[in-house]
Amino acid sequence: MTGALQSAPSSQEKALLYFYFKADPSVQPAFLSEVVHGTEKYAKKLGLSSQVDTLLSMAHRESGFNPYADDGLGKRRSLGFYQTREQYREMLYKFWLDRKVRLGPWDSVDTQCAFGVAEFWIKLQASKGNVWEAVRRYNGGGVKAREYAAKVMISRRAIFHRKHRKGEKIGVKK
Repeated sequence: MTGALQSAPSSQEKALLYFYFKADPSVQPAFLSEVVHGTEKYAKKLGLSSQVDTLLSMAHRESGFNPYADDGLGKRRSLGFYQTREQYREMLYKFWLDRKVRLGPWDSVDTQCAFGVAEFWIKLQASKGNVWEAVRRYNGGGVKAREYAAKVMISRRAIFHRKHRKGEKIGVKK
């Protein structure tokens, strides 16, 4: 996994950097550019380009853009930018293989982005396109998952100046 930025940050990345550095000194800036590019790439493949801001807000909430983040929960252990559970890896590799996309090792930035986007897409399908509900499901159930979804949506609004409309839905590719 490389730590160097691959190109000059876009205006969106600069806004992210400014917001995150100001609000959260634990953010891992070295991987930010790669996470943005990987998330955009896989979101586009699944028709989720309009949700890149949501996905990046989730990556921040999950790990602070730390590719080595590990929640340490044993069998239910989650790893990486999007805190993907170990037990989902095989299913997520198959998800992309079914779409004729070959991924690298699970701990590469590119694969972590692919896993996070795919898992969100699956939750969005189950939520019938309801973005807030998909974010909540990504985190689980109960009060903590609702709080998580609210924090992601607040982050999204603060960074991207995009308001979440209650019951916001998007069309999703099958």
